[in-house]
Amino acid sequence: ECANITICCEESTAIFEDMKSLFPPSFLKVESTIDEVFDGLIHGRCNVAASDIFRLPARPIYNDVQSGTYILSNSTLTLDPLAIVTRKDDPQWSNIVEGVLLGLLRGWQEDITQDATLCPVSSSDALNISFLNAPTCVGNYYEIFTNYFSDFFVQAVMDTDYATGMIYSPPLGSLDCPSCDEALKKGTLG
Repeated sequence: ECANITICCEESTAIFEDMKSLFPPSFLKVESTIDEVFDGLIHGRCNVAASDIFRLPARPIYNDVQSGTYILSNSTLTLDPLAIVTRKDDPQWSNIVEGVLLGLLRGWQEDITQDATLCPVSSSDALNISFLNAPTCVGNYYEIFTNYFSDFFVQAVMDTDYATGMIYSPPLGSLDCPSCDEALKKGTLG
């Protein structure tokens, strides 16, 4: 029954390594890019496309998945959290990436939403760049989440009591507070 299965997957990815451990090599069709993986499914080079689920919404095939042309499995091979990773020898870039993320979260908190008409085309002065341009140009954290990930991940609600909205929010240690009634506002991490 499975003799004719062909699984397209992108080389040098965690998904590819998972597929190698689960299926014989004759079942795998290795592609160079994620777009080639989905193209392989569309054009019949394979009958399964293996991918990280977060990469699907940004691809043209997503509409065909939504309409039922293709079936999205509800089986999960891994529960890898999404992460922002930067080089440890480039702290300035890491700070910029962190600033953008914090801008997206602050945009959500302050109800700054995507409005392309307000998005600056460029900035000639690096010192005047505002991280709040990020939610204006691409949407705040909530908008990005609901547009690209909400079909696939459960997310905690971020509210005015400073509850988290992060996916797989990391454990930050113990919370020390004299009176824990307002621990999230006035507590310190130990």
